[in-house]
Amino acid sequence: MQEIQERKRAEESLKNSEEKFRSYIDNSPDGVFVADENGRYLEVNRSESMITGYSVSELLSMSIPDLAPPDSLETALNHFQTMKKTGYASSELEFIHKNSTKRWWSVEAVRISETRFLGFVKDITERKRANNALRINEQRYRKAQEMGHVGNWEYNLKTGLFWGSDEAKRIYGFDPEQTDLSTDEVEACIPEREKIHQALVDLIEHEKEYRLEFEIRPKNSTDSKFISSLAELHRDENGNPLAVLGVILDITERKLISDFQSFLVEYDYLRAGEDFFMALAQQIAETLKADFVCIDTLEDENLSAKTLAVWFDGKFEDNLSYALKDTPCGDVVGKTICSFTEGVRHKFPKDEVLQEMTAEGYMGTTLRDSQGQSIGLIALIWRKPLSSTQLAEAILKMASARAAGELERRLIEEERRNLEDQLRQAQKMEAVGQLAGGVAHDFNNLLYVITGYADMMLEDLPPNSVLHNNMKEILQAAQRATTLVRQLLLFSRREAMLMKVLNLNDLISELIKMLRRVIGEHVTLEFLPGNELTENYADPGQLEQVLMNLCVNARDAMPGGGRIVIETQNISLDAEYCRHNTWAKEGDYVLLTVSDTGSGIPAEIQNNIFEPFFTTKGVGKGTGLGLAAVYGIVISHQGMIRVDSEPGHGTMFEIYLPTAEGRSSDAAEKESEKRLVGGKETVLIAEDEESVRNMIAHVLKKVGYRVLTAKDGAEAISLFETHSSEIDIALLDVIMPKIGGQKVYERIRSSSDMPVIFSSGYSRGALSFQAFPNEQFDILQKPVSPTALLRKIREVLDSRVTRSQNSS
Repeated sequence: MQEIQERKRAEESLKNSEEKFRSYIDNSPDGVFVADENGRYLEVNRSESMITGYSVSELLSMSIPDLAPPDSLETALNHFQTMKKTGYASSELEFIHKNSTKRWWSVEAVRISETRFLGFVKDITERKRANNALRINEQRYRKAQEMGHVGNWEYNLKTGLFWGSDEAKRIYGFDPEQTDLSTDEVEACIPEREKIHQALVDLIEHEKEYRLEFEIRPKNSTDSKFISSLAELHRDENGNPLAVLGVILDITERKLISDFQSFLVEYDYLRAGEDFFMALAQQIAETLKADFVCIDTLEDENLSAKTLAVWFDGKFEDNLSYALKDTPCGDVVGKTICSFTEGVRHKFPKDEVLQEMTAEGYMGTTLRDSQGQSIGLIALIWRKPLSSTQLAEAILKMASARAAGELERRLIEEERRNLEDQLRQAQKMEAVGQLAGGVAHDFNNLLYVITGYADMMLEDLPPNSVLHNNMKEILQAAQRATTLVRQLLLFSRREAMLMKVLNLNDLISELIKMLRRVIGEHVTLEFLPGNELTENYADPGQLEQVLMNLCVNARDAMPGGGRIVIETQNISLDAEYCRHNTWAKEGDYVLLTVSDTGSGIPAEIQNNIFEPFFTTKGVGKGTGLGLAAVYGIVISHQGMIRVDSEPGHGTMFEIYLPTAEGRSSDAAEKESEKRLVGGKETVLIAEDEESVRNMIAHVLKKVGYRVLTAKDGAEAISLFETHSSEIDIALLDVIMPKIGGQKVYERIRSSSDMPVIFSSGYSRGALSFQAFPNEQFDILQKPVSPTALLRKIREVLDSRVTRSQNSS
């Protein structure tokens, strides 16, 4: 009986304990549950129901993994596995509330039997959110400091140690993991440590403002930085100094940009003995620690560049020209900034400079003129990769603006000088041409008389007689003199031109055999004709003279033998090309090139080679008229001529001849041989040179013509008005005293259609017939042989008779 009572008391006590425990669990603020080994709920309290959002009955039909989101399920299962193995597990897990929101729980589980475990749950969502927000704010704070190059620091007055934020340590070169720093460690980075130490003393003892800018040398670095620092004194609750709190700002980039701006503003590019581009290249290199800096001007329609300044490994190098293809500089043209932060040599394996330097980083920018056209570039190369491009871009933008302005100024100045030189050269050549033309005109009159009388005397002398042979020598000498005069006329552009549409390849092909005979076997002559060559409107004889003179000059420059190459090709010069090459004129041309492997022409005399009588040959070996004639012929064809030569490397002449521009080819004129006969007609001769006038009169009278002579234009008009019904043809000199040939012609034409032949030492192009611009004239080029004179007079008279018969 007693045992039964004790058992009942024990059962009652146990029941009370269980009810008390159940009460504790039900009223616990934490979720409490009992689950089997698979996580299925067996028992839950009200707090667990509130934490999950599910009712008790709902939870008892669920398992704990049912509440885990897919991306956290594996973590939840790992929690159970740990509990099974060790009997205990504690984790922070993410679950899904009944309202579909994600929540964070702190879960602790302990094994209470082989198949059951007891769990305790706390909702830590708000704590998690607060911690996450704090972490994000700390990250933002650190990032803001990093981006702004701002750090904060604290100096503990009791311990004498410095604390710094991650960015403050980075600025000074310290490891961010390092906690406190000694005064010695910090001051070792500051060259002006006495200045900083005194500023701290003044702040602590006298509360003076702490605001400084100073240089530092970060730990384990040879590069300097510049920082700005502010600080204030922090006291404890009793007012005693406790610490110094401060901030530092890395102003290195700002300082470098400011110094660079000062350089650009203060530098006087007109300063004697110092080139602006060289100083700029050095300043860029030292500011940006670049291993290589070059400033270039663009050439060949932006296909190549010529350096204006080269700074390499701390010193200047000689300037050079280089092709832009297969270099990073080729990528720069047209772009504001072009950069390769690393591996640039691998991207451009054909760039020898990059390979030799084992270059990593590269940056370049285009120089543009005021019209936006690319005129140059600046290029920088580093052997190390670029960690940041911000400073380099800022410096390059400033440098390019100033460099572009200076380069454009120099290009304009160079163009102005070139134009002035061209104008002076043209004026000089024109003046020499006028002089040469005047001399040639006077010589022509003299040669006219000499050849005329000599020709007539030759006919009267017995063949093979001494006098006959002597007279032939006189005629040959006169003919050589005539050739020299013609060279002068070619230079002065007063030689008569027989223009026709022609193909230069055909002309050269026909001339090549004769050229080979002239230059001799010791010189190789090659002709490289251009494909589908455009036709020219030109005087074939004069072009042959050009080729002959150039080949003979080339031969004389190669006494020991060599090679001459004649080439032709079509070429178009556009406005952009002409803008960079002031000698050029826009249009379509056939380019004739004659090059040799001779001794070359020194640069100092290249501007003189086209002047008459200028020669480098020995006495008696050259007239100095060959290239002058070439120049005159090219200019009279509205063409251009260029010479490129270097002593020891041969010479190349480039001749640009305008295309025919739609002119149709003319059939070759063949002059029929006629029997030279005279006539009974009356010829009016107007010639101011008495000897020439007498010689012509003598020739004409000898073959039967009646002759009326006038010594000037006024007398010619008077004779015409008196004998107009008798005169059949007039032979007029163009330039005469009182009244010129043109006025005489105008007077004749006003009342008669009588044929007129002009006689002049000048070509038609050099003469002015403004009153009758559309009429065709017969012009005899002085000096003319008696045979040619008689043939022309007979031809004109007979053609007039033919026209009269046809009209009747």
